[in-house]
Amino acid sequence: MIPRTSGWLIGAAFIAILVLHGHEALGAKAMADLQNSVGNGTKLGKAGTISFYAYSLQNATTSTPQVGPNDEVSVSLLTNGKPATNAPAAANSTMMIPVPKNGTDGIFKYTGNPTVAVENQPKALLVVSGDNESLTSQSGDFKGYAYDTLGAASVGGIFGAIAISSGGSGKAAGAAYDPTSVPGGSSYSYQPLMDASIQTDGIGSTASAMVYAVDSYVFTSDNVANFLDDGAPFANSLWELGVSASGAVSSVSDLDVEFDLNPMALDELGFPTSYLYSLPGYSPSMTEAEVALLIDQQMDAALASPGVWTIAGGEADLTGFSPFPAGTMYTPEGSEVDYAAGADAYVEDDVPEPGSAAGMLVGLIALGCKPRCEQSR
Repeated sequence: MIPRTSGWLIGAAFIAILVLHGHEALGAKAMADLQNSVGNGTKLGKAGTISFYAYSLQNATTSTPQVGPNDEVSVSLLTNGKPATNAPAAANSTMMIPVPKNGTDGIFKYTGNPTVAVENQPKALLVVSGDNESLTSQSGDFKGYAYDTLGAASVGGIFGAIAISSGGSGKAAGAAYDPTSVPGGSSYSYQPLMDASIQTDGIGSTASAMVYAVDSYVFTSDNVANFLDDGAPFANSLWELGVSASGAVSSVSDLDVEFDLNPMALDELGFPTSYLYSLPGYSPSMTEAEVALLIDQQMDAALASPGVWTIAGGEADLTGFSPFPAGTMYTPEGSEVDYAAGADAYVEDDVPEPGSAAGMLVGLIALGCKPRCEQSR
């Protein structure tokens, strides 16, 4: 794991602002961010554009009406150290946000429709360290959020997504998608750094976060900029890393973590020989699919090992993590490739109403009492 606290602190600060603004308690939370770069050696902070998507919905109860979807929507832009007077307006979008589905391998679920979007924003709008742009969707106690921020020169740009709830029943999501172009004919250090945070508030609560990358060598059916519009076919991504949890989080075993590497990515990603030979069963005669499977298994095991996640108070945090070992190189096929990376976050709460049978069961469990406990005395 490569230390980097900047992205996690940025995400944590935004969560604090989102929660404290409404003075409500934090229930479920998901956050993911990714350094705006091909790798540590190639910062792409101001190149190209970035798009933001968000969604929120609070379900109706027997006593309250549905709120949303996307009841309150806002866009914020801080450029050259000053709030912009001409921040773009968000628009409804049919693009649904993909997130890992807890308890399944490589299966994704999608948020509701419509989402709200701010698309194709020039990253050059972020000029000095601390500049940022964000999109927020709030419906009652549920908030989805996507952002891009410019860090110090040593960090470059960091983009991410946050979804939070403060109780009740509903869901929220955020997504940021960052396409750009990478010249061919060179090899680039490839260690994209990510942060993630997962927290649930018990029974009926789900939180998911993911990061991923795609380029025009593996995704050939359309322009890379349209990857999400085309339904996010992750079978044609370079790689993706997702984490989710349902119910309380007290140890790494409560997290469902999945890393998937596209075998075709091995035509462009070069791993250190020492790393490859450290993989159990590795042989140079293996096919790309076989090597990719070994890397998947090694990464899943690494992400399930103690010390990678920090878990406290029902929250699991992953800070400054790269899915790729030091010395990994990215060599784009051809004279140039279109490259993109994304970060998504999602929460869903289905908290039973206090008077329902399910609500009574939750109350009994919370008291440490099984349904038949009174009868057994």
